[in-house]
Amino acid sequence: MKKVFHQSFSYLIPEKSGFSRIQNQGLPQYVFVDEKEYNQPEYHAFLMKILAALNLEAGSNLEIIPCNPNTLIALPELITDHPVNVISFGITPAQLHLQGFELIHHCYHFQGSTFLFANSLKSYSNEATKKTLWMNLKMMFGK
Repeated sequence: MKKVFHQSFSYLIPEKSGFSRIQNQGLPQYVFVDEKEYNQPEYHAFLMKILAALNLEAGSNLEIIPCNPNTLIALPELITDHPVNVISFGITPAQLHLQGFELIHHCYHFQGSTFLFANSLKSYSNEATKKTLWMNLKMMFGK
C-alpha cells in the first residue's frame, strides 16, 4: 500500500490593493495609463489634449493613474462607494480584475459606473484612430 502525505498550502491575500497611491479617492473620473507612455512628453501631451477637450482636469474632477502594464489592480474596490467613469489607455480589463469587457472603444456600464477601454496612447498615430477614440469618448461623456 502506498503512503499518502497530506500537505496544506496557505496563501496571504492582502485586504487592500495598491490604491493607497490614489490621492483623491472619491473623484468622479479615473484614467489608467501605461506609466512609460505617461512619462513620454509626446504621449503625455496627447493625453492632456484629450482630457482638456472633455473638460477634465487632474486633481479637480479626475485622477490620472500611471500603471505598469504588468500590474494587477483591484478596481472593484475603488467603485464600491460611488459611480465613476473609468478610461483605460493600454491597461487591460483583466489587469483591473474585470471580466467580459473585451471590446475596445465600447462604453460598458457596471454597477452605475462607466468604463471605456482604449488602446495604448502610442497606437493613436493617425486621424482615423484618433477620430474613433474621440467619438466614443464623446458618447461616454454625453458631448
